[in-house]
Amino acid sequence: MRHRREILALAILLAVAAVLRLYRLGEELWFDEIVTQIRVASFDLRGIATTYESQNQHLLYSLLARLSIDALGDTPAALRLPAAAFGVLSVWAVYLLGRDLLSRREGALAALLLTVSDVHVWFSQNARGYTALLLATLLSSRLLLRALDGDRLRTWLAYAVVGALGLWVHLTMLFVLAGHAVLIARRRVVGVRRTTLQARLAGPLAGIGGALVLALLLYAPVVPALLAVNATEGRDGGVAEWSSSRWAVGEVLRVLGDAFVQPPLALGAVALGVLGTIDLWRRRSILLELLAWPVVVGVAVVLGSGHTVWPRLFFFAIGFAALIVVHGATLLGAALAHRTTRVALRPALALLPAVLVIAVAGAALPDAYGPKQRHAEAIALVEAMRGPGDLVAIAGPAARVARAYFGRDWLRIESAAELESARRGAHRTFFVHAFPIQLRGRRPDVAHALERDFRPVARFAGTLGGGDVLVWASEHAPGPASGASVEGFPLPAR
Repeated sequence: MRHRREILALAILLAVAAVLRLYRLGEELWFDEIVTQIRVASFDLRGIATTYESQNQHLLYSLLARLSIDALGDTPAALRLPAAAFGVLSVWAVYLLGRDLLSRREGALAALLLTVSDVHVWFSQNARGYTALLLATLLSSRLLLRALDGDRLRTWLAYAVVGALGLWVHLTMLFVLAGHAVLIARRRVVGVRRTTLQARLAGPLAGIGGALVLALLLYAPVVPALLAVNATEGRDGGVAEWSSSRWAVGEVLRVLGDAFVQPPLALGAVALGVLGTIDLWRRRSILLELLAWPVVVGVAVVLGSGHTVWPRLFFFAIGFAALIVVHGATLLGAALAHRTTRVALRPALALLPAVLVIAVAGAALPDAYGPKQRHAEAIALVEAMRGPGDLVAIAGPAARVARAYFGRDWLRIESAAELESARRGAHRTFFVHAFPIQLRGRRPDVAHALERDFRPVARFAGTLGGGDVLVWASEHAPGPASGASVEGFPLPAR
């Protein structure tokens, strides 16, 4: 009977998670998703599997997105459907891991926390491989625990398959496998006699080695391109701010504050995480190791290679973070229940801290919905304002979006000199770009020319942090229409 209730409760939770991730799934795509859409639309399955032109290529995700589009049509919702499905499955996976490591209650509470998390929902509606990577991380971690406990070959081989599929989604699965290798070394190598070492490492070598071999076979058609791309991409130093640990820490804090509505509430969640960490360090340190080692390896590799420090590269850790916060909340609840003399109140008090954390996280959920970037509105505004003899110039990622995705033949600008030359033959000039930090970092001359010779017309802010789309106009262009917003230039709402 208890087993049936557990299955029913989990089914209801997963149904809620699915509804929250399917709601408004078809909102406007952002730049990385558009690049994925263009690729998926341009190639068949064989072409996708044998093409690796940038780190934007999450191979397994692109293949699944192609199947989704073939079945449901070429829409943003179809492109994102695999991410939503993996997001729901990761809620299930965090429950299983929490049940195994902590308790059924804590596993369920952590799954509920992920269900209503705006960060998790946002990534579940992002046509990239990050929720698939999260699922692979949780499942491989659970298999690792079972393999270390029973040391059965079939469990190690299952671990190898999950690890290889995770790598086929995204190469940062290497952080997870490397972190698992450190954990294995600490528990199976340190202090072990040489005579027994070979037997203790046979399974782990089959698991991690098998994952690497299988992944190499899956990547075989694109290995030369993969090596060439990853040797250079993300290390050009064009945007120094994005390659700084300070910026990455600031982004993590920003996301944390957004996830719990207000920074003070986020500090409360952090405090519960600290409480949970202290207790787990003494009682169940393996959960902390499953979180810490992959993150430590990842940070060392990203910073050591000079790669852009994208916080999303560590999204795979969110499940462990949820478990630790819920564990801290459960400890606090147990302390509150123990202090009361009213026996009837104890069950409610025991749940109260966890319920409050989940409620606060759920309050931020509406912020996950909406267009991630608002290129379409920026383009529509420019089209409404431009007249005969006017020039529209674009730069950076917005150029590819406008030209390849929206079919606009606007002039792509690479320097301030090009912009100045093009303006000479135009009556008025409009300029569109996204990612203000990127424009300042890679084309500072263009950014300076805009501030000197143009005026801001509109800033279209989406749910993607730092991904605002800006419209500028030369001095003689008409005023902005209502409905957009500019930093320092508030405009009337529609």
